[in-house]
Amino acid sequence: MGRPAPEFGVWMGGPGLLLAVWGAATLPGSPLGRRDDSDTNRDPFHRRPAPQSLVPTMPKSKNHKGILKRIRVTKTGKVKHKRCGHKHLRSGKPGSKDRMSRIPSFMTTGEAKRLELLLFRRLRGRNQPLTAIRRSPNPEQSRALKAAKAEAAKKAAA
Repeated sequence: MGRPAPEFGVWMGGPGLLLAVWGAATLPGSPLGRRDDSDTNRDPFHRRPAPQSLVPTMPKSKNHKGILKRIRVTKTGKVKHKRCGHKHLRSGKPGSKDRMSRIPSFMTTGEAKRLELLLFRRLRGRNQPLTAIRRSPNPEQSRALKAAKAEAAKKAAA
């Protein structure tokens, strides 16, 4: 069954409900209800534009904090992590399995590629060579590449 319609001035469900029922301009004592003459033709819920300092900018690329607590990225870009099955219920496992789980492991290529999206950096798997990571050229290298490209275009045109 639906609720009975609220009477004027009865606060049911907080001020948000009253705003939805009557509109801001009709509420007694509402700060939105008091408007100067310049705003008479405006919608009561109209918002003024935000100052330039509060205008939203591009979102920052933030690393996934949960992943960073569970892995370490080596200098060569491999992803090092703890092995599973080493927290509890270890009494029934053989000692060799217990000793092996103490040794950290490196992620496979597919798993490392999936983490690239969460960490915003290039990674490599345990079977990939070091050359698998594409590095961005520094300014000197990019100038040399542009010069070589322009020279090849001149030779092709001549």
